[in-house]
Amino acid sequence: MPLDRLVLLPRPREVRPLPGPPVGQDAQPEDVVVGGLPREGFELRVGDDRVVIGAGDDNGRRYGHALLAQVRAQSTGGIEPMLVRDWPDFPIRSYLLDISRDRVPTMEYLDRLIELLALCRYNELQLYTEHTFAYASHRRVWSDASPMTAGETRALDARCAAAGIELAANQNTLGHMGRWLRHSAYRGQAEHPGGFEVVAGVTLPPETLAPTADNAAFVLSLLDELLPNFSSRRVNLNMDEAFGFGEGVSRAHAEAMGKGPLYLDYLRRIAGPLVADGRTVLIWADMLAHHADVIPELPAGIVPVVWTYEAPGSLAGFELPRRVLEILTRLGIDFDDRGFATKVAPFVESQTPFWVAGGTSSWNSLTGRISNALANLADAAAVGLTEGAGASS
Repeated sequence: MPLDRLVLLPRPREVRPLPGPPVGQDAQPEDVVVGGLPREGFELRVGDDRVVIGAGDDNGRRYGHALLAQVRAQSTGGIEPMLVRDWPDFPIRSYLLDISRDRVPTMEYLDRLIELLALCRYNELQLYTEHTFAYASHRRVWSDASPMTAGETRALDARCAAAGIELAANQNTLGHMGRWLRHSAYRGQAEHPGGFEVVAGVTLPPETLAPTADNAAFVLSLLDELLPNFSSRRVNLNMDEAFGFGEGVSRAHAEAMGKGPLYLDYLRRIAGPLVADGRTVLIWADMLAHHADVIPELPAGIVPVVWTYEAPGSLAGFELPRRVLEILTRLGIDFDDRGFATKVAPFVESQTPFWVAGGTSSWNSLTGRISNALANLADAAAVGLTEGAGASS
């Protein structure tokens, strides 16, 4: 097939023809080491009766072979001479799947997902978890949730590794803990055991853990059980959207030291032992962004992930009802379409390493807002990311 008619996914940054006749359809590729390519980069060279895949690491070779398979599938009567070169813009390309919104995937589904992620050259997978891991001592929390078991997680970890994908651990440890706190045995751990009144007439059930030493120890006990099932040394503690933080059980401490320092203190209690054990800790950046004065104090080994759902300019002409805007503001949820440039600013100014994440909001739709996610990632690339930044969607 002529090169201009090949459909290659992802689209390589360079595809150009070489002189000479087609190479046999079943020609076996030769693997060679090529220096100077960026990490996970590869080149595929077809010509002179040879097929050569050059790379400097395992994933580069894996991507080269996968691309060759796509070329073979679309070629008849031989493979046209060509040079294909490609490498990623983001060193970490992470896909986060929410498994805590009543749709815990089967292992068969996850196996298919891994195939698709490998095809698209993702190199990390996270399963966002609130209550859907089968912790041995907390059956009442997950008994009706068809949770991921330890054995399933280890099997998934091995399957990911075989596909060149790192399965990173994920467990929320502050906000979005309503599936735990709805049970009487855990309600006393809530920041607002009786519920959080957002505005007059709107009260949320207990959602946020109180930032106490006891709760930090509780979370660490969960992680002690969860983390051995992962070969990755990366863990996402989330700690986002902690509604009512510093306004309930911890009000006195928040008034004495400030909400930002209180959040940082709780984060250190949990992340400190993990970092000391050689792990990298991810957290969502929204809570820090509301208390930017503590960002420079963030300990090494903790990486904020800056997120947004709306593509730049996508809300032009759209206005939220006043009551809804009042509720979102009270909850600390930013609903804007300014893109990543403003959201990453405090982290850039403090020279804090960070990731970016564009979301599809697919928990609210059948197909997801893919156009927004793609625009978000393009926007993230445009603002200039710190080294080690990544994207998850």
